Amino acid sequence: MHRSLCILSAAVLLAAATIAAAQPNQVIPAAANTAAAPAPGRPVIFDFKDLGDCTADTGLTAQQEYCQTSASLTKPGQAHWYRFNVLEEQSALTLHFLITTQNGRVRMGLWLPGHSLEEQPSVTAETLLASSFAQELYITIPAAQLFHSPGIYTLQVMTEYGAPQYVLRADMTPATTLLADADRQAIKQVVKDCCTDLNGLVCNRLNIGIDAQDIDSDLCHTGPIQCDRDGHITDLVLQGTNGDQDLTCPGFSAGFAQLPSLRRLDLAGAHLGADLPTIAQALAPATKLQWLVLRTANIVGQLSCDIILPSLQLLSLTRNSLTGTIPDCYTKTTTLKHLYLSDNSLSGPLPDFTSESSLELLFARDQQVEDKPSMTGGFPAGLASAGNLRYLQLSNVGLSGAIGELPAGLKYFNISANAFQGPIPSFSTELVSLDISANKFTGTLPSDMSAYANLVDIQAFSNGLEGPLPAKMPPHLVQLAVSGNKLSGPMPALPRGIKYVSVAENGLEGNLPDGPGASSIWFGDFSSNKFSGNIPTALSQAEELVYLNVSRNQLTGIASPEAWNTPAAITLDASVNAIQGTLPAVLAQQARLAYINFGSNALTGNLQAFAAAVQPDTQVGAVFDVSSNQLTGDLPEGLGNLAVFSTAPASFPSWDE
Repeated sequence: MHRSLCILSAAVLLAAATIAAAQPNQVIPAAANTAAAPAPGRPVIFDFKDLGDCTADTGLTAQQEYCQTSASLTKPGQAHWYRFNVLEEQSALTLHFLITTQNGRVRMGLWLPGHSLEEQPSVTAETLLASSFAQELYITIPAAQLFHSPGIYTLQVMTEYGAPQYVLRADMTPATTLLADADRQAIKQVVKDCCTDLNGLVCNRLNIGIDAQDIDSDLCHTGPIQCDRDGHITDLVLQGTNGDQDLTCPGFSAGFAQLPSLRRLDLAGAHLGADLPTIAQALAPATKLQWLVLRTANIVGQLSCDIILPSLQLLSLTRNSLTGTIPDCYTKTTTLKHLYLSDNSLSGPLPDFTSESSLELLFARDQQVEDKPSMTGGFPAGLASAGNLRYLQLSNVGLSGAIGELPAGLKYFNISANAFQGPIPSFSTELVSLDISANKFTGTLPSDMSAYANLVDIQAFSNGLEGPLPAKMPPHLVQLAVSGNKLSGPMPALPRGIKYVSVAENGLEGNLPDGPGASSIWFGDFSSNKFSGNIPTALSQAEELVYLNVSRNQLTGIASPEAWNTPAAITLDASVNAIQGTLPAVLAQQARLAYINFGSNALTGNLQAFAAAVQPDTQVGAVFDVSSNQLTGDLPEGLGNLAVFSTAPASFPSWDE
């Protein structure tokens, strides 16, 4: 190799030394890109749906109390659209949209009258509750705004992850509805008990709402708080930021239970300082309460059974300071359906389940004491009998042992970062998401997974799995992350629509994947295997490809190198192979390609054509390595345009979510 090229590579590598490379086991949600706007030139499919009388051409009226519909989204990027006609003479109402999902997540956006649907939504939904496979989002259009903006409103619901089933509800609160006197007195009690500083956002809003005489500041027209037609609060959502100015009441407040129609109480982000027995005693008279969200609310002490109130269906205690064991009343409940206990310091074994358990969702990940997982033991014997359980998230809690029979209806199963061992258990074909990564599983993956029609996510990296990948993949798979195992054999055909593929650090061989499935990926890590042959055109011409790592294999070339076209690509690592020929000049024309590494290959010729294609002020080549090849000739002047020689800071995406 020519001495001047050696100097170039050394200089480039030195400049890039502080930039961290993506690690093969850092997994990001595969569907994070599936809800993006269509590429230029691709038509938007307007799949308009009905929402009862609310989508009738006659328009919304204050006489309609609410409209509701249920639907499913089955494909990445799929969207449903709803159109609402707001007539000027019927606009004296507050419009509130609430969407609840299971099996996945959605994005919800609203376009105001006169706004083009080709632009971003005028209003995007706010989050009430969010987890991997369940969420609640809302949008509120106050009466004052609705009155000044009559016309056609368009709502979009789009898949963000999984195969979401959703319930969409539109509530109309007439402008004549104001907060009832009984509720006004109850809120006064809450302010007295919990608001030591009226300058906080939540306390300030409540204090103003107590004395409000018009819809501009009345609590019934302040989203996401909702009232019934008589002015009684049904949904009291007071999310704070967990600061000193938020709700602070170690003794809680009897005012909450004095709201006669309260169905939902959300105090996420409050600074309560209370324990669960105190909260349970205060809320005991709230006989209609179905949802209680105390996420990140500075709850202290241990779990207690009395907080599972008779009518309660959802309880969120995520991210507090709870200690001790989980009582079996939480897993043997016959009323509670959704239970969130993640990010606490709970310890001991997982309590047993019974066939009468009503739990559909249990999320209790990340239990740690002194920065170490704090739970012990394995799955209880009765887990298989929990016939209602659909969503189970117990990652990074300290559980271990072999896994026996699981509930037949599981759709979401995440036990990553534990110490489970033995073969992979059997799952129902209803499964949507599987994460068993960072355990000690051995054995093989199923050879045929084509019957798993709903499965979009497989994460099994950092185990001891052997044998081949499934010859037949799930047809709608979006994410495959199996790096850091002992897998062998060829790479099977990838399903259409897959976005994330990480098979690094295995013993896979043969050709890299080609065909329609491979051309749809946006993250591909095939490094540290035994792949041979060429980089296929499905990868070198993938329009959505952002990251491609094929380093440390036995590749010898690039199929159609001068036709390379990856307009979204930022990272290309093909180092430590046996790639022959010249460095394709077309790589310099990939406008976002900041990381180019062809070091330790068998490239020949010179860099004249590549250098001539590098444009001034480019993002290309913030990292550029062609060291340890067989290149000849002097350094072309055009290489000085590479981004590595620019004073502007380079920006690389983070693959660690």
